[in-house]
Amino acid sequence: MRIKVGKKALNAEVAAGWKKYLGYMFRKEPSFKEGILLVFNAPERIKLWSPFVSFPLDVLFLDKRLKIKKIAFLEAWDLKGVECEKAKYALEVKKGFCEKFKIKEGMKVKF
Repeated sequence: MRIKVGKKALNAEVAAGWKKYLGYMFRKEPSFKEGILLVFNAPERIKLWSPFVSFPLDVLFLDKRLKIKKIAFLEAWDLKGVECEKAKYALEVKKGFCEKFKIKEGMKVKF
């Protein structure tokens, strides 16, 4: 799926159902042109960890209107996790994506 975050477009794999719990586990590090969009049934408290992920990630939590509610950072093998209240989506991208492309909380995502 093609997603636009700010002025940056990327290809995102959509992960719904049980696949959303895998994210980038057991995969190679993505480029700045790719991501995984985790889709949840309704806005809820989302908590993500990165066991079996050997590289760091930026995580953009989105509300149902596709507005970035929170930007968080997961380190490789992070078992503490990151969370956000009332999020409908989480977009996992290569660490440094938000800084490189000047992505900020409150911005809208389009897909």
